[in-house]
Parts: sequence; C-alpha cells; structure tokens
Amino acid sequence: MEFARECQLVGERLKMRDLEIIWVQVNAIEVKTKDMDPWNHSRTFTRHEWLQALVRVAIQRYTFGRGGKSVSLAIDTLARHVRDRLPRETRHDGNAFRDQYCYLPLIEQTLGKHEATLRNVFERYADVNHDVSDRLQSKTAISVGEWMIFLDDIGLIDNGQISPLRAKMIFVWSRIRGCPDASDRATRSLRNLQFEDFLEALIRLSIQMVLPNDDEIEEGGASDGGQYLIALENAMLLDDFIAERRQPWWKEPSQRVWRCLEHLLTYIVRVIELDVSVGGRGNEVNLTVEASEIAEFERRRRKNSERHMVDNCAKQLATSLVEGEARVREKLLMGLRAVDIFSALNEEQLVTLRDGMMHAPFEVGQYVFEQDEEGDAFYIIIEGKASVIRVENMGTDDEDESLLANVEEGAYFGERALLKSQVRFAGVRADTKLKCMCITRVGFEEILGPLQGLVPDKY
Repeated sequence: MEFARECQLVGERLKMRDLEIIWVQVNAIEVKTKDMDPWNHSRTFTRHEWLQALVRVAIQRYTFGRGGKSVSLAIDTLARHVRDRLPRETRHDGNAFRDQYCYLPLIEQTLGKHEATLRNVFERYADVNHDVSDRLQSKTAISVGEWMIFLDDIGLIDNGQISPLRAKMIFVWSRIRGCPDASDRATRSLRNLQFEDFLEALIRLSIQMVLPNDDEIEEGGASDGGQYLIALENAMLLDDFIAERRQPWWKEPSQRVWRCLEHLLTYIVRVIELDVSVGGRGNEVNLTVEASEIAEFERRRRKNSERHMVDNCAKQLATSLVEGEARVREKLLMGLRAVDIFSALNEEQLVTLRDGMMHAPFEVGQYVFEQDEEGDAFYIIIEGKASVIRVENMGTDDEDESLLANVEEGAYFGERALLKSQVRFAGVRADTKLKCMCITRVGFEEILGPLQGLVPDKY
C-alpha cells in the first residue's frame, strides 16, 4: 500500500480496493507450495509474488477499455511510471558500483593490510546471534541484525555517521548472490553476509561517512584518520564536522575510495583497542585487532558498558584540528582564484567549487592521467611536483618521450576536460608524492550548474 501511494498507482482504472484484491490473489499460499517454499510467509510477498502483482497492476491500469495496450506494453508503461516516482535507492546499480569502487588494486592493498583484523571482527560478529530456534542462524556469516549490532558497538549510528535505514541499505546491496531454491541452506546464504560481502559493505560504508582527508590529518598532527575522528569526538567537534560536510549518499566521495576505506578501518581498530586497553595508549595502538581483543570489546558492549574513547594523543590534537583544516581549505581557495578559466566565478561560487572537489593523492611515478586517455576531470596541485610528458609514435619502435613542462604547487591541468570530451594530449606523472584536488565535468555542473556562461571556452 505504501508503494502504491508513493508511486501514485491509484486512479480511475485502479482503485485501492483493486490493489487489496490483487494482494489477496497473489499472496494466497496453496497447500502444495508450503513444503516447496517454507519461507513464503503468509503476510509478505516473495520476489516472484511481487513480480506477479506488478503484472496484475499493469493489466488493470493499461489493458482494459478503449485504447487498451498489450500486456507487454502495459508492463513497460508501468515500469516507466514507477521508475520516475521511486527514490534513488531503487535505481542503484550494484555491479556498476563494484566496477568503480571495489575491484581496484589499491582497494585490495588496503584490505590486505588489515585482513587479519577484518577476519577477527567478522568471525566474532558472525557468532553474536545465539538464538537456537532461528533456523537461518549462521555462525560463519553476518545477519542484518549482527551487522547493525556491529555498527552500533563501534558507535557509528550513535555519532550520526550512518542512519539505521542507510546501514540496512548497505547490507542489502552488499549481498552478491541469487537463491536457487527455497531450502534453508540457500535462504541462509541469501540473507547473510559472507566475508567478501562484509568487505564490500565496509567499502560502501566508508564512502557514505564523513571523513577527514590526508591534508587535514597531516595539518592536525594526527597519525591517521581514526585518531583524527576520535580527537574530534573528544573535543565535541564531531557533530559540527559531520553536519558541515554531509552530502547525499549517491554523490562521488570527496577523496579516493581507498583513502576513505583506510580512514574507516583505522577508526574501527582504534575504537576497539582504546576500549579494551582502558586508559588509552595513543600512538602505541598497534592497529591490529587480535581475536581476544574483539571478543573482550564485544563482551563489554553486551554488558552495556560505555565505550572508552579517550586517546591521550588525540586529546592533545583536538585544539589544532580546526586551525589545520582552515589552512588546507584556504590554500585550495587561493589556488582556484589563480585559475584563468574560473575568473568569471565570484567568491561564493569559488567556495562552492572548493568544497565540491575531491582529494586525489598520487605516489612517486604514478600517473595522474596518461596520454590519449579520454579526459573529464580538472586537477590542481596542492603539494608536490610533477612532469607533463608527451610520447610521440606511442607503441612503436620509434617511441620518443618528451618533457613538456615541470609543474608544482598551484599549477593546474586538465581544464580543457571540463569543456570538451577529448583525449589527453599529454600525460602527467608525479615526480614527488603529489597531493591534488580534482573535479569532473559532471561534478562541476551538479554544484554550479551548466558550464556554459561560467567557464569560457578558450580552446
């Protein structure tokens, strides 16, 4: 009924009573099917029942009377009608997300560095549910209830980093499987997170959280993102930090996804280790959670004891965090003021542009982008040096590499990509550890509107 109201299905040809009749017709469970599908609850739709209900709604709305459509055309019309009225979550493409954010070498390195810790955490929380009457209970997989308990224990729901609804959506999106039959084993597999699913859920979680970037962590004197966040909590600054930077879940993260993930993982580790070593050890935290530590942490949470979040080093950092963040933001704003193609933007628009840019760090020898790549992003260097390189006769025996320019702090490149979908004339390679900020053409237009009239085409 809520779905029907939100999608505005009720009208002249489809009354609310018709929807109630469709529900009863579709949801009727025959005696023979009870044994085939014991999990088909009498008060809920399964997936195949849901599809059947949609077909019946389409027939009722579009096939009867003068000008009635064929069933297939009616279903297509209903699908388009529904699609335009549903929230963005229903249009989420899980495979596109995995291609863009999960299957990356630097994600693999980040997860590999913390693998022992993540397995210990996963194994502990997979065994939190001890309800022996639950036929779908699994000691080797995490249920939605166990996932919510984990986030609550770490404190991410209480401190406002993630809402319960968003946490449940992350759980649903991270399950990568179908259900071949209605057996207990298949249903158990469908409804729980395996270890690989758990890793994907952490990636999704990190992108939706509000996290510091590497420049802010360095300016604030913190060892990592986890210590930075704990310092904000100790200084009672975390609520303002989150409120100022919160953005819709579907937006691009403000820094590279593997940096988001690293900051989240160091936060999880520090929360656990600080709690089980009451008194805090600051930088002595070894950033590896042993099985005994996660067991003690989870035991303390079940006893409803308050999390111990006092990090002695983080307490000392708290006073410098705000100043450090302000320095980073001012440095970027000064760089944007100097960009020729942004000369038509006023100060308010420049601030909006700054706040919408994404952090893009590069290691020595790494390419910011390579020659002949299709460009769609603009970069500005905050710190470090790079070379602009052009290769003639690429891929042949006569290949010749030429240095076109050396660039450093304040330099920018790729501005043509904001205006034109063309391949890169040259590549840019980091000579030192390079800190850049970048924004794509889509990102620019999302925050400031169409480029035409804002950015002059000088190319």
